[in-house]
Amino acid sequence: MIMISDILYFASVDPKLHSIVKNIYKQDPNVFRIGSSLLFDIEQRNILNEIVGEPAITDASLQTEINQATASLCEIFHERISLRGQVYLHNRGISDEEISTYRFGDSTILDFHFDEVFHNLRHHSDEALHLLKQCLSQYTKAIMDRYSSPHFISLPSYRNGEFTGVVFRTVAFKKREDQMRNMFKFYSPYNFSYMFNEDALDNFDEINIVEGVADALALIRLGYKNTISPSMVRLSPKHIEKLKGKKLNVLFDQDMGGLAGLKYIADHVPEQQLNVLALTPRSTDFDEEDEDTIHSYMAKLPEFDIRRHVRNENLL
Repeated sequence: MIMISDILYFASVDPKLHSIVKNIYKQDPNVFRIGSSLLFDIEQRNILNEIVGEPAITDASLQTEINQATASLCEIFHERISLRGQVYLHNRGISDEEISTYRFGDSTILDFHFDEVFHNLRHHSDEALHLLKQCLSQYTKAIMDRYSSPHFISLPSYRNGEFTGVVFRTVAFKKREDQMRNMFKFYSPYNFSYMFNEDALDNFDEINIVEGVADALALIRLGYKNTISPSMVRLSPKHIEKLKGKKLNVLFDQDMGGLAGLKYIADHVPEQQLNVLALTPRSTDFDEEDEDTIHSYMAKLPEFDIRRHVRNENLL
């Protein structure tokens, strides 16, 4: 079901893929309903329901309930972060101060205190808690089936102190030989709306967009406070609406995923907003680069705009 949710996410943000949603529903409506229920953004789920003709979710309070329950869970993950989770974050260059500031955490507490965790969340609605349990169960099973550990870290996002979403990352994994790629490393039930360092939208007219949270932090700690991350290379309609009126420097990884992401954004974001569409100067992530390289790159951003070098319309 986690894979189905990933497919539904991508299909919901790209009208060209709506036929995939219809085919999933045609094959088994129940699979569609369960898969879409693992997506926490009600607006996105209603887009999917509209595609297949399912009734819209009209409970206006449900999104608030889901957000509040998930925010409480993320706070428990933060307060009870394990040594393993801390080591993972440290290895990505994230300091204890940043862990505290951004309320990062991990899921290790669920191994031994699952019932206790949900007992502490009992003041939230039954529907929101059922959804949380369902998502955690599906997610931990999926990564346990494929990797050596069911553990994941939580990277929540906030705007003006209000929780707006979370992404999960596997903490450590041993890839199975028959796995072509790390399918679940980037899964998040909030992908439709997640945006790390969303406060930047209230403080800056020019915004840097990078792929991952660790990339964003690498720039933020060097003074580029106007940097955000949607934790992926596609922007949903909700992301595009949030970014309306901003001048955007889109700085993605130098690989096929990064190039595909730039093409997608060029096709879906008004051209007048796209200040720079660039790939990183080398095939390394921002959090793997030294300070001088990053400063030099940021000082010459227009030179890295691929529109200066690419003339093939099929490519961009």
